[in-house]
Amino acid sequence: MIEAQRLHVAGALVWVDGMIERAGLAPAPAEGEFDLALDPLPRLVRAEPRRGALVLHRAPAEPLPHWPDEAERAAPDAPPLAVSGTIRARDGRFHPLRFAATLPPRGQMPVSLHRTPATLGLGAGGGLRLTLRWQDAQAAGGIGPPAAWAIITLALPVNGDTWRWRAQADRHGDLVLPLRGLPPRPRDAGPHALALTAAGDPGQADAMAPDPTGFAACRLLRQGAAAFADALPVEFTPGQVLRLADDDPRILLLKPV
Repeated sequence: MIEAQRLHVAGALVWVDGMIERAGLAPAPAEGEFDLALDPLPRLVRAEPRRGALVLHRAPAEPLPHWPDEAERAAPDAPPLAVSGTIRARDGRFHPLRFAATLPPRGQMPVSLHRTPATLGLGAGGGLRLTLRWQDAQAAGGIGPPAAWAIITLALPVNGDTWRWRAQADRHGDLVLPLRGLPPRPRDAGPHALALTAAGDPGQADAMAPDPTGFAACRLLRQGAAAFADALPVEFTPGQVLRLADDDPRILLLKPV
């Protein structure tokens, strides 16, 4: 008697580099080796880490006493599968992440990872170097603790679509964002006009692996500006390093909405 176990693909999480989001452009894979710590999975669900992905399988409640035929190998109807845990890059290339996803049957879902500042350079194309801090109305200058793990987005309208570049701050609130892949502009067209927004959570400052799904939109304040804003206009000419203020070009204050 041969005992055969059926394993049906339940879905997959795919690790991607979340720096650039553009219509018609597939996200780049998050390359490297990762350590995964998964929360308990439902009984009969098996996880198989692969290069760049985590594949989940469902097994039947009882093994077959024979080799399965084609009909028995067909994946059964199954409800969506919830999976959660943490992921860490062994080489420190990406920030650690707490993730949670609900996969449709046999579907896949991208999970965005963000590069650490130490692994990014601006190069000839230029970009943004920035330190994010929370507002503290009681402190001198209103500068509070680092906005650890906060994510900024630079958005640019292009031919009816919106292209986005994202970066995540480290524990010190520091981030680097190379502005690569900008559409070409005529020499006399002037700089690109982008909008900068931010999201974060002061309660996750001490998190070993932050969960961006808990982040909320933040208001922003350039040093020296009069008031917070939901978004900041940013002009960028390829090759420059962005300055957001004259008195301290690096610091941008955040305030939860």
